[in-house]
Formats: sequence, structure tokens, C-alpha cells
Amino acid sequence: MKHYRYGAYSWVMIITFCFFCAFTFLPSSGRLNASNDDVADKLNKAEDKYYDGDLDTALALVLECLRDSTISNYLSLRANKLLAHILLNKEESEAAKNALFKVLNLEPNYRPTIEEEAPRFVTLVEEARREFSEQKVAEKSAESGTSNWIWIGAGGAVVAAAVILLSGNGSGTDQKSPALPQPPDLP
Repeated sequence: MKHYRYGAYSWVMIITFCFFCAFTFLPSSGRLNASNDDVADKLNKAEDKYYDGDLDTALALVLECLRDSTISNYLSLRANKLLAHILLNKEESEAAKNALFKVLNLEPNYRPTIEEEAPRFVTLVEEARREFSEQKVAEKSAESGTSNWIWIGAGGAVVAAAVILLSGNGSGTDQKSPALPQPPDLP
């Protein structure tokens, strides 16, 4: 019986595998790019509506973009910045601050200047930055407080085990345990 380990059969398998991979994985990446292109187009329309003063339509378009589960981090950042602008212009500063929390979560070093943005927006970003950093500090201290108790409990268990092991057999007397019998002689 002829073995097809090396020869035409192995090349057929390699080519088949390549086609399988190409038709399985490439279409899904195309869908992601198409989805992000759609989101980018909607964001461009939302920005146009925002600059035209149609805040309600711009808000609806931005929220639709943020609902897309395949949105990239860059587009999510851009959408949340625009959302913060829209909400600030609608006098909803707390909601705008929540959008800025998402911006700061994606880009912690985000610091707009007065030359780039309106002073009111820059002030809101600085407020959000302070609150965001306070939340992060509180989360870290809560995590470290919990982990400290874990370390204290584990240390106590180790000390208790060491005391029990080093105290002897636990009977409270100073008696030594009987010696083991001698092994039998070899034949």
C-alpha cells in the first residue's frame, strides 16, 4: 500500500487548509471593517448635525454608534467626546461627565486645551478627571483593604499551624513517643 505522507497528497491538504482559512476568517474581518466604516460615517453625520445645531439628531446618531458592539476603541473615544459635547450644550453636565468618564477610561491622558475646545468643556473635563482619579483611588484602596485581610488571615493560619506542629503531639505532657521497632534481619 502506498503512503501519501510526502507527495501530491500533502500539497492537496495544504492548499485545502489555506482555502478553508481564507474563506472562514477573511469575511468576518471584512464585516468588522464595514461596520466600523458605517460607524465612522454615522459619526461624521452626527458631527455635521452638531455643528448645524441639530443636537437631538446628533445625539440619536451618536447613541446609535455607541450601541454597535463591534465599534473600535478609536471610534468609541470619538463618539464619547462628541456625546459629551452634545450633552454639555443641552445643559446636561452630569450626563456629559459620565461620557467623559468613558473617554478617560479609554484615554487616561486626555487633556484638551482652551485653544482646542471651549473653556466650559475644558473645565468639565478637569472636573471629570478629578472625580475619575478619586474613583480609581477608592477602588484601589477597597481592593487593597480586601487583599490585606486575606494576607492577615493566611498569615494567622500559617502561625496556628506552626504552633500546633511545633508543640508536639498535643497531649500536653512531655512524654516522648515510643521508638519504632528494629527491622528484621536480612536472610
